[in-house]
Amino acid sequence: SLVAKACLLNLTVLLTACGGGGGENAAVTIPTTPIAINSANAQQVSSSALGAGTSVTSTGNNVNGIVTAVQTSTTASRKQESAAQAILGMIKMAPKRLGTSQTAPGVVVSRSSNCTDGGTISGSFNDADNNGSLSTGDTLSITARNCNEAGTIMNGSISVSQVTTSAPTTIPFVTAFTFRAGNFSVRDAATGDILTMNGTMSLKETNPGIVITLQIDAPSLNVNDNGDAILLENFTATFTDDISSGAYTVKLSGKISSTALGGSVTIDINPALEGTGNNDPFAGEALITGANGASIRIIALDAVNVRMQIDLDGDGVVDETRDVTWAQL
Repeated sequence: SLVAKACLLNLTVLLTACGGGGGENAAVTIPTTPIAINSANAQQVSSSALGAGTSVTSTGNNVNGIVTAVQTSTTASRKQESAAQAILGMIKMAPKRLGTSQTAPGVVVSRSSNCTDGGTISGSFNDADNNGSLSTGDTLSITARNCNEAGTIMNGSISVSQVTTSAPTTIPFVTAFTFRAGNFSVRDAATGDILTMNGTMSLKETNPGIVITLQIDAPSLNVNDNGDAILLENFTATFTDDISSGAYTVKLSGKISSTALGGSVTIDINPALEGTGNNDPFAGEALITGANGASIRIIALDAVNVRMQIDLDGDGVVDETRDVTWAQL
């Protein structure tokens, strides 16, 4: 399904690669010229654009290895987590996973921890207020070396800065930080799927207890899934997840360039795509725009069927309407 397409972390930020354990995806040149949308390629363009745009907030079974690696008690029991949620959980719980503690506020302490199935995670934690957890003013860095957690193998580095959190007793509880990856790769030993991250993005989570809201902001973000490279520019996304009912929403906008597209389009999901669990969306719309204003409007009719309204010449008039299934997209 659309929402289940992402495996592992499914995130790569397009910046110069750093060291830190060795990534496993080669750099790919991504074409950025706007795509000429026509009747023949409209479905393929829609599929590639939707898959690229929602990859950050998609869910996938294999992120559980990463969540388990940092012992996140609130998420490890769940079968489906969004890629960004897995990153957020990993970073928030890393200080406890590494066993970091300080004798004085502001003292940087470094630790190394063996991973469950081989390899290590090492890191340093500057606990500004000496509370033993990630909070306002803290900084954190992690390096994974062939760290194997339930068949999820990680290499590379992660650093966290500009952390802000609300008081632990405040509802809703808010966590925000800047996240930088240095050649950080994640590989599924069972399937061979490999994803690599390099660069910087911002994450913000608002958690009132049942419905979690995750906001992502990245001026330049590259999603690289086994060599299928996607560049997201001026990218913003908001993802909500009801942990009680499984209901989710995805709303995003930005420019997408990809090797699958062979160029670029802009996408605007508004109103938000809505769905439940691992099912495809039953409501919401996405507007995909290519060269000369030509566009495709994707309308979710239900969790199975989708309507495509295609404007071939950019004059704002629908030239072709096509009903397909989410599976076809």
